[in-house]
Amino acid sequence: MDRGSAAGPRSPYVIMNILLIDGKNTAYRAAFAARGTFAESQNKYHPFVMWLRLTNMILEKFKPVATHIFWDCPKNDVWRKRVFAEYKDNRDSMPHYADDVQQELGRLIAAAKDILPYMGVRQYEKASQESDDLIYTACELLRQAGQETRVVIVSSDSDFAQLQWSMPHVSVYDPKRNAIIDHPTISPVVLKALSGDRSDNIDGYRGIGPVKGKQLVQDKKKLIEFLDAVGDHKFKRNLALIDMSMNPARLSNMLYVMRVMCSDIQFDKSAINVVAMKHKILGLSTEYPKVALSFKRLV
Repeated sequence: MDRGSAAGPRSPYVIMNILLIDGKNTAYRAAFAARGTFAESQNKYHPFVMWLRLTNMILEKFKPVATHIFWDCPKNDVWRKRVFAEYKDNRDSMPHYADDVQQELGRLIAAAKDILPYMGVRQYEKASQESDDLIYTACELLRQAGQETRVVIVSSDSDFAQLQWSMPHVSVYDPKRNAIIDHPTISPVVLKALSGDRSDNIDGYRGIGPVKGKQLVQDKKKLIEFLDAVGDHKFKRNLALIDMSMNPARLSNMLYVMRVMCSDIQFDKSAINVVAMKHKILGLSTEYPKVALSFKRLV
């Protein structure tokens, strides 16, 4: 992974970026881009081509030495469901999860899983684990990669703020905002354990919003007094749901991610063409020359 050897010793001041892409999160982004910015191309190009366009822009922005993509297990298989049965249930009723969007996502993700192994991208998917869980593990493994290495998580999911909070080598790039997210000033895990997380259907304490929650997080004495008064069962449950470091499969995740990280990668244009024909990826031949170089650099 040392890109400096061909041109002499690498300067210790050159930051090498490693990208960890939240697969489904960026797939949604690409699906909506097909309806918005790239609306004229919607009927002409496969949704995977939209993903390639957006990802290519990110690769050009960060020039990573390696890129990894992480996929969620099926929703009903998530281990957090065993802790809290209603986890993420409200997402099914959200308007942007309409059937036609789900169909586009299905096409995109199926094509991505088949084609990305031939584009220099390592992929991760493990039973009962969400992409967040595996990304957390990857960040832990890359913690000792070197002071000149920065891990960049690509996702608009606010849960990743906890990795910025606990791991100095981690940055989070939000593709919606086209910006690196500011480093949190208080623990995002404790704050969400108090106020809840509507996007994941995790209820917090009544009357605890961002302002009151921040006050409690900043004053441990007040936090203890509050939990003594209202009970800490919900707080403990929410910590188990939100805090990625509390995952019961942490060790097996570590072994799995380590194994994939050490696997060989390749860039195979012939195989890409075969898979593109299998999935009827219209528009890839036009898009390929524009995006190929960004992915070839990964190998």
